[in-house]
Amino acid sequence: MKNRNRVYYEIGIVLLLIILLVANVIYHGGQKEGFHTDEMFSYTHVGNTEILRIHKGPEKNKYLNNWHDVSYFKDFLIIDDEETFDLKGAWEEAYENDAHPPLYFVMLDAVTSLFFRNQFTKWSGICTNIQFYILSLIILYLLSKRLFRGRICPSLVAVAIYGASVGAVSAVTYVRMYMMATFFSLVLIYLNTILMERVFGESKDNFVSEKNQSNFWIYALMFLTIA
Repeated sequence: MKNRNRVYYEIGIVLLLIILLVANVIYHGGQKEGFHTDEMFSYTHVGNTEILRIHKGPEKNKYLNNWHDVSYFKDFLIIDDEETFDLKGAWEEAYENDAHPPLYFVMLDAVTSLFFRNQFTKWSGICTNIQFYILSLIILYLLSKRLFRGRICPSLVAVAIYGASVGAVSAVTYVRMYMMATFFSLVLIYLNTILMERVFGESKDNFVSEKNQSNFWIYALMFLTIA
């Protein structure tokens, strides 16, 4: 019974911390004004799924040396009813015109199609990033518990420091794939800790032993690099 209550208490504390951190990034998201050029590329990859290369082919002559009204450019930035859940189109457009893998743009397309169709808003990108932000906080907590021998308080501090940092907030409010990349990096590190435990025969409660102090600092350095 005590163990069950302890688990509920731990889950409650972690959820409360995550809610506070998410509220913080939502607040900063509300202060966001304007977009970087790369962020505009993110929106064009999901809003423009019919014309893969505007600077090549027949569309080039239509675009260059011609006057275009606002609706022409808005069509490149929003998902209308006809483009809803055109995940294949978003994948192909990003594959043709972006240097990054298309997965993030498919996720952005799905979120925009569900909640933000027919409108151009920063919140479609921020909400997409918040999903990966929450998942990153959860993985970071689990990873920290392994590194701190199951202790809750130091693990919560690690999550709080990262979650409230300028780097994390910027990664969420910047509509690109870097928050998603952080999540997958943390998953990789977490899986590697499990692998190291099996290789060295250490239990999860004794992973940071005197024998494996060097391994602890390696993972600590990897975390600081991501953070």
